[in-house]
Amino acid sequence: MTEKNKNKNSKKTKEDPPLLAALDAMAERDAKSPGVKNVPNEMMEIVAHAVPVRKKLKKVFTDEEIAKFLDEKISQEARAKFKDEVKRIKRRVLDLEATNRTQLIFYKSSENGDFYKALDTSALYYAHRLAQLMGRKCNVMIDKDRFLKADFVASISGGIDKFTKQYKELEGLEPEVTLDGIYIFPLKEPITDEEYQMLRQTEKTRQERVHNILKPKNMSPAVYQQILMIIRQLAPKSEKLKDESINYRIFGTEMLMNLRNIMAIYSDYSNGTYDTSEAGRMILAETGRIKATLVILGETRKWGAVPLASAGNNIEILEKVINKDLC
Repeated sequence: MTEKNKNKNSKKTKEDPPLLAALDAMAERDAKSPGVKNVPNEMMEIVAHAVPVRKKLKKVFTDEEIAKFLDEKISQEARAKFKDEVKRIKRRVLDLEATNRTQLIFYKSSENGDFYKALDTSALYYAHRLAQLMGRKCNVMIDKDRFLKADFVASISGGIDKFTKQYKELEGLEPEVTLDGIYIFPLKEPITDEEYQMLRQTEKTRQERVHNILKPKNMSPAVYQQILMIIRQLAPKSEKLKDESINYRIFGTEMLMNLRNIMAIYSDYSNGTYDTSEAGRMILAETGRIKATLVILGETRKWGAVPLASAGNNIEILEKVINKDLC
C-alpha cells in the first residue's frame, strides 16, 4: 500500500471527540496503576456530564452512575427543548395580543405546568379586572426574558385546570385550547379603547407609586447604581454559603445583613434621616466589614481569585464614589 493510500485510509478512521478521548486516556492510565481499581476522579465526572456515552462510561463508572449521567443528559435536553418551544409559543401569543380586545390568553411558562403567563392586554385585564374577583393575588411584572419582550406580564400559579374552573364559575365560559397548548378564554364583552387606556393608566400609576416608595427622591445616582451592582453580585453568592459549614453560613448571613444595611442607610439618607457625611461614613463602615469577610473567604480558599477580585473592585468603586459624593 502506498503512502498516499495510507493517508486516505487514516482520514476515514473516525476519531473520538477530545472529551471522550480524554476519558479513555484517564481510564487507561488508572488501569495501569498496580493493584488500584479504576476510581472516577473529578475530571472523569466532568467529562461524563458533558458527553455521556454509555460505551465509554462503562470503562470507569458503575451502571447506577451511568444511569444517573444519562438521566441528567435527558433532563438537560428536555429543558432546552422546552425553552425553544416557549420562545416559539410566546411569539405566537404576542402576535395574538397585538390586536386583542376580546380574549384572555395564557401560555405555559414552566415545565411542570405550575405557572402560566399572560402578556400585554391579557395581563392588564387579568391583573386589574379579574384577579381580585377570582380571589387571586396578581401584579403586572416586567418582562425579564431576553427575547421577544412584552410590555406587560402577569402569571397564574397552581395550574391551568384550577384557573379554568374558577373562570368558568365566574364568567360561565369555556376556553379554547390550541394545538400549542395556548389557553384562550373568551371575554363576555370586548375591551373598548377607552377601557384599554384606563388599564394602561392604572398600571402606570401603580408602578409610579411603587417607584416613589422604593426609590427616594433625593438620590445620588452614581452611589445608588453602584450599591445595586454590588447587591446583584454578592447577594446570590452569600445565599450559597448557607449550604456550607456553620462558619461559612455565618459569613453568608452577615454579608447579606451588610448589604441590607447599606441600602437602608442610603434610603434613610435620601429621606433626610442622615446628613451627607454621616451617611457616607456609615456606608463605608459596612463596606469595610464586607471586605474583611472577602479576605477570610480568600485566605481559606472558599472563593476563587476571580470572583474575589471582581467583588473587591466593585466595592472599591463604591468607596471612591462615596468619598467623592457623600464625604
